Amino acid sequence: MKKIYSSTKVRYLGLGLCFLVGVSGCASIPQSGSVNHYADSQSTNTDTRSSIVLDPPQDGASPTEIIQGFLRAGAGAKDDYQVAREYLTEEFSNSWIPDERTLVYRDSTTLDISPDTADNDVHHGDEYSVTVPVATSIDRRGIATSYAEVSPEELKFKVVQVNGQWRIAQAPQGTVMNHHDFIQVFATYTLYFYDPTYTYAVPDIRWFADRPTVVTSITKVLLEGAAPYLEGAVSSAIPAGTTLTRNSVPVEQTVAQVSLHGDGLDADISQLDIERINSQLTQTLSLLGGIDSVKLTFDDQEVKAGSLDNYVAPQVNPSVSGNIVALDGNQLVTRSEIFNDADQQKIVDVGLASPRDLAMDYTRKNFAFLDSSQQSLFWVSDQKVTHMFDGVGLTHPSFDQFQWLWSADSTGRLRAVSYVNSQEKKQVDVRSPWLEGYDVKSVRVSRDGARAAVVATLDGETYVWVSGIHRSSDHQPLELTSPVRLGTTLDTTDVSWTSDQSLIAADEVSGKSEIIYLSGEITSVERLDSLSLIASGAGNNQIIAQTKDGRIYTLVDRGWSRIDIPLHDVSYSG
Repeated sequence: MKKIYSSTKVRYLGLGLCFLVGVSGCASIPQSGSVNHYADSQSTNTDTRSSIVLDPPQDGASPTEIIQGFLRAGAGAKDDYQVAREYLTEEFSNSWIPDERTLVYRDSTTLDISPDTADNDVHHGDEYSVTVPVATSIDRRGIATSYAEVSPEELKFKVVQVNGQWRIAQAPQGTVMNHHDFIQVFATYTLYFYDPTYTYAVPDIRWFADRPTVVTSITKVLLEGAAPYLEGAVSSAIPAGTTLTRNSVPVEQTVAQVSLHGDGLDADISQLDIERINSQLTQTLSLLGGIDSVKLTFDDQEVKAGSLDNYVAPQVNPSVSGNIVALDGNQLVTRSEIFNDADQQKIVDVGLASPRDLAMDYTRKNFAFLDSSQQSLFWVSDQKVTHMFDGVGLTHPSFDQFQWLWSADSTGRLRAVSYVNSQEKKQVDVRSPWLEGYDVKSVRVSRDGARAAVVATLDGETYVWVSGIHRSSDHQPLELTSPVRLGTTLDTTDVSWTSDQSLIAADEVSGKSEIIYLSGEITSVERLDSLSLIASGAGNNQIIAQTKDGRIYTLVDRGWSRIDIPLHDVSYSG
């Protein structure tokens, strides 16, 4: 049995932190579970960050007090960590890189600072060790890794006397802080890459200290490429090897001045490529307050964007129509929206006892469903029902933007089929060796077609993952990348994408559900007894639930409201 995650260390996209933002709800923080959660700080008010009070080094402070003060001052990003640098020697201050990484530990923890000793327990020199029980680490690219259990890391410090006062001459690069300080200092930021067709923008969430230089930090990591789990699944308009012409991205009024340098930016670059580069930079940087456009230059030579006729920028958070597919008895029917019975159209008589788990593609011309035993998958088009394949415990079918239909066996075998316009059936096994040994509950492809959300269990533990999708040049699915794990408080049985950065997770056993965000935020939802199905369209106002007795509910705010319609097994496109 293969397992890619150990029981003690797990890679998460969300972080072990939580605070309330606006009216959004956040689930209570589990104190001993595998993950906690933290809210989308794009919505936070920067004024709250001023509550951290930092003290400069005091005269006569001991080595231990100097190290303690330095670690505490790492929460002060203002003026390029000016207070923290006061604890360092001048030489080390010039070489210390606070953004190299950040280690986050739990608020209840007190860091142990002790003199280094040789084997004979004799203190040797002015060297000290600090053991940090790491709950989350952020690397220089803003990529977060959280741990199911804390991961102790020993940091080495060397202090010397400067003008009679102890100062730090050697220390690891980066900062160390507790959760409370972290949520005030750091913010989440969204980088955008693209699906291979440059139709849709694909979000890549990163974490950085919220300070004026963050514009430069974000631009640099955007040039470096996507996070590991998206590599090969997304494209960047920016040629590999491109760097900033100088080490800053100034902002004049509301315009970010981005000057790029690289071999891929020569005179032969097409206007289409220039438009895409401009779009990628603009879509990413315009999420920062105060920026609404980009002035793009190559080696300080201004490049004109916006001059290509009929250019359409890749779409951020692609929308889904309110159209639904559902069962009316054994008839497969569609409506333009769930409450509109006037335009209900019959697609086909299914002809099976108790079909379930409907799916509709984005053209609303192809449909799918499972039989009642979840052992057979069927494709519907042109009023024809065609058997696709059989399996054990097949997951709810999911169409992608290229009209491939996905479903997995509970044993982990993942397949995709194409049968558009009743042409020759194509079936592929999508490689996903990391799923071997897991009991797969759900596979849902994102609307950009570049990612899949997967729910699986192993040894009583539930996992919710997001993985990138490798495709061939003709968009045939080939492989799921090694995933990142999303945090959830539920024993999730199914998920459905509600946007490009959020999903609704449901536990049919407990009736609980919650909206989980790639940032780590969780919005709790009212419990619904006998929950049997969850479906979502565009946004939180298009979320449908069904109970085992066939009753249909729609999500209003965070509560379920019953709607009286004769339909069941309702689903949106996707």
